[in-house]
Amino acid sequence: HGKNVTSFIAKARNNLDLDYKYGCVPRNLSQLRSTFPKNDSFVTWFVNELLPDIARKKSHQASVATFVMVSSGFMRSDLLKGPFTRDTSYIFTPFNDNFKMIKNVPFKAALDIYNRGFWDRRNVVAQPFNQVSTSEQTLLRSRSFGSKSINRDKKLLDNQKFFTASRPPTPVEGYVTIDDDGSDGDDTLHLPLAKIVQPPPIISAVVGLPAEGEPEFADLVYNLYVTPMMLSLLNNMGHNFNTTNVEDYSNEPIRDVISQWVKDNWTGEC
Repeated sequence: HGKNVTSFIAKARNNLDLDYKYGCVPRNLSQLRSTFPKNDSFVTWFVNELLPDIARKKSHQASVATFVMVSSGFMRSDLLKGPFTRDTSYIFTPFNDNFKMIKNVPFKAALDIYNRGFWDRRNVVAQPFNQVSTSEQTLLRSRSFGSKSINRDKKLLDNQKFFTASRPPTPVEGYVTIDDDGSDGDDTLHLPLAKIVQPPPIISAVVGLPAEGEPEFADLVYNLYVTPMMLSLLNNMGHNFNTTNVEDYSNEPIRDVISQWVKDNWTGEC
């Protein structure tokens, strides 16, 4: 049965062309273990390279200031140095969001959202545009990355020595599941990550700013999921925006936009 399953998986991967290589990731890019502006933070890559390039290539008006924003929860894994394949793209971001756009937003309002980075979640709670949380999102929010959880997991690893050989292999550092059912359900034991760094809720970049002064209006570009929050923030500032003001900035999923960027910029052998 095991060989049959392996054969089935290999055939499915081949049919989906999951091993197709877009390019080579030049360095490890971490989501939870490095911070902006360090070179190994995926936030640094987004802010300095990816988002500005996307805005420049897809901008409908090169002379218009454009703020590009993506929710950090849209990314679900680190990027490791080596091949970036179609499989990698789905692991990195499994969602089908495309980029949405709101044109002609007062520049000061757009700048305020950009500078805030959505850290102040009081602005997006209990607003009429909010989406109902799914059970998956609720579970994700319930996970704790605090030091108490890390210490508890280290204690669990010590307790589990009773069930292993007298000289068990040393676990490698990795993700340890922590949820409402505890933290002892992982099939593979890992040493908890020594340091967890939460990225900003929203990762932003801006292009098209004039050399002097500031424009009257700007365009906001963001992933589909944050549309309710974006509209809530703008309306809380006294601006009248609704879903009729939202349009597609690109038709393809952001996952495909990222893959194309990798193909154009991270060439070579790996």
